[in-house]
Amino acid sequence: MKKKIIIGVAIILVVLVIIVAAILINNKENDKVAVDNTATDNIIEENNNTKNNVEEEINTDEENQKIDEIKYNTGATGDSNIYEVQIDSYDGREVVVVKPSIKYKVAFAGMVKNDLPQMQEINQIYEDNKPEKNGIWVESDSRDKILSMFNNSGIFNNTYTIDQDGYMKVQEESNPNENDTKIINAINSKKQYMLSVSSICYIVDDLTGEIQRYSFENMDRYQTYEYFDNGNQYIIFLTENKNNQLSDSEIINSLIGLLEQ
Repeated sequence: MKKKIIIGVAIILVVLVIIVAAILINNKENDKVAVDNTATDNIIEENNNTKNNVEEEINTDEENQKIDEIKYNTGATGDSNIYEVQIDSYDGREVVVVKPSIKYKVAFAGMVKNDLPQMQEINQIYEDNKPEKNGIWVESDSRDKILSMFNNSGIFNNTYTIDQDGYMKVQEESNPNENDTKIINAINSKKQYMLSVSSICYIVDDLTGEIQRYSFENMDRYQTYEYFDNGNQYIIFLTENKNNQLSDSEIINSLIGLLEQ
């Protein structure tokens, strides 16, 4: 009897060992399949990425080839990568113009550097210094002047201030008028307005692709501002008004008209 019990226990142990071994083997097979599937997915994803990159390169090459042809026909000499193709509204011809994003970053880099920027540094200057939030942001050297123009022009009822991050805010609300409402709308909008008091900005020549210093006040002493836009982003240079030919109210009213667009 005792011998039969021992044999029975031994059989049960053998069966348990076999079951455990089978489970372990099955888990290893499942893990191997999972690893193989993951590797396969990664390969497919890499191949898709490679294909997409190739397609993007082909598209860029084709676009640059077309730009090169138009440059040849129009005499433009700038780097093809700064151009895009547009239709001339006057005669319907295809022409190349500097991309708005390039013009915008050049203007921003010139504002930050306060000097002629180089094309190879504009992206870095922009990434290192760009304000992150929407609303009205004022360049650091222009904040005192902007506040003076806003608070002393006589066209607002509110009093305005600029916070430590450079954004314009309402300091004291006092029966807001129509102009106050327009400024508040700009402050709370999904657009970004960057203001600088400077009659000098930096532009990109469409023909040569060269960055140039441009003094719009010297070109037209009654011009109140020069601006650059890129989607919902605006850089606005307000005239320094060196000869006092314009009043602050004229300049700010002109700015409000632009903010409404």
